Amino acid sequence: AAPTTSSVCKPKKASSRYGRFIHISDIHIDETYQPGTDPVTQCHRPNVDDPSKNTAGTYGLLGSVCDSPHNFLDEVFAYLENDQRKVDFILYSGDSGRHDRDAGHARTYEELLIDHQQVTDYFKGMNNFNDIVVIPTWGNNDVAGKDQQSMNDTLTTTLTDIWRPYGLCLDETPTWLEGGYFSLDIVNGIKVVNLNTMSLFDANKLAQECTISGSFGNKMLSWFEAELQEARREKKLVYVMGHIPPIDRGAKKLYKAGCYEQFVNLVGHYADVIEGQFFGHHNQDQISVIYTQPGVAGFQFESFRPPLEKPQLPADATVVEVMLNTPSILQAGNPGIRVYEYENSWFAWLFGRKIGKLLDYTQYMTDLTQNNIDGFLDFKVEYRASKTYGL
Repeated sequence: AAPTTSSVCKPKKASSRYGRFIHISDIHIDETYQPGTDPVTQCHRPNVDDPSKNTAGTYGLLGSVCDSPHNFLDEVFAYLENDQRKVDFILYSGDSGRHDRDAGHARTYEELLIDHQQVTDYFKGMNNFNDIVVIPTWGNNDVAGKDQQSMNDTLTTTLTDIWRPYGLCLDETPTWLEGGYFSLDIVNGIKVVNLNTMSLFDANKLAQECTISGSFGNKMLSWFEAELQEARREKKLVYVMGHIPPIDRGAKKLYKAGCYEQFVNLVGHYADVIEGQFFGHHNQDQISVIYTQPGVAGFQFESFRPPLEKPQLPADATVVEVMLNTPSILQAGNPGIRVYEYENSWFAWLFGRKIGKLLDYTQYMTDLTQNNIDGFLDFKVEYRASKTYGL
């Protein structure tokens, strides 16, 4: 008999050669960005009545509502492939599409697909692309209607094709095809659980509460718990990634009430296997400390803004988990890129550590205002977690 062949796709795995990975978020590519335009128009059109307001720079405009021009992204990705090439994988926590907030130029569905394709092309064009694994996720500006997505989103099929170069076998992953979430054994001993936080997002009216059996978020969180249980049995560490975190900069809850409670309880109860949580959306650096306190039911949050702020925890608090929001590529603040170091030595057990344990991270930033003056980007170290927080 002729030998049989399997059609089952095997997802791409990263090497653990360097023990380093990158986390970036919120690229927000804008095909229609024009230097020398008025930021009131999202940097799309000049102000003919008052040319002094046409302040959009070659690389963007710091603190504006404008999105990312190609000139800027060309240099960002050149920096990634040249100066940060010694990494094993990249976590990209979503929002490729430009914001649809220009009344004079509404974003079309076709433009959204172009945004997704062009961001994928940027990653694919990196000269070390074949040596790393890139894991993207959904952002709230990556869907056809801002903030709105249901299960079995028709865009998922198209995005499956656009993301095919990443080698994640998404077309053979039922949870992705139904709900836009999946897991990946990225290296031996480390599992990445990639959440679709649109299923939890309070602003998403197409998703019901997680307390409703069979709802979008309910199904994902049930799957999430099963993934955590499996990781605990297999003695693996988990990196959780998604776009929207549970709380915003002002500690406002971003998830539906039931979804928030279920998510926080899961994270708290499985803190022994969750080694890191990586989110975006805020466009700013934020660390959230999850802790318990005697006499207070459940898990509490305390957020702060590095590198200047420090956590203010009750004296009797016990920290159980940390959630990390990376600054965005988008120029709401100075663009940032974060590089993590993790334990990759098989001799780690001699020191009581597991493969995948986070050891440190370095935050890089570039001064966008100065970049527009100089005519080039210049990423520099902003801070190192071990020095700033004694990690």
